[in-house]
Amino acid sequence: MRMISWMRRREPRQQTYNVYIRRVLRKFHPDMDITAKSLAIMNSFINDMFNRICADATRIASIEGRKTIKMRDMDKSVQLVMPDGLAKRTVSAGTKALTKYKESGAGRRRRRGALEPFLSHIVRIT
Repeated sequence: MRMISWMRRREPRQQTYNVYIRRVLRKFHPDMDITAKSLAIMNSFINDMFNRICADATRIASIEGRKTIKMRDMDKSVQLVMPDGLAKRTVSAGTKALTKYKESGAGRRRRRGALEPFLSHIVRIT
């Protein structure tokens, strides 16, 4: 079967953090700019660290006989991949971000009862 151009499989795009790198640079050094080559190096570094941390967290979870990665697996993998002082700050920032996310209510699952008023006229809920 001949594949139509829009049906072809695409290679997954590499995640870029260029916007975020520039934001952090502007926050701490508003008068400085970054070259495209330096931006590519920083982006590659971030992707590499992300892949290492994820691989280690996956390995830790599988050693413990689980398929789900937990927060403590991420903490352990960060401590394995990064130097001591940086690992402590990273774990602290990650914990703070997770707490803020949970407090915002964005991570809550909707219960069946929460949708009942909207669905009652469409489907009979038993």
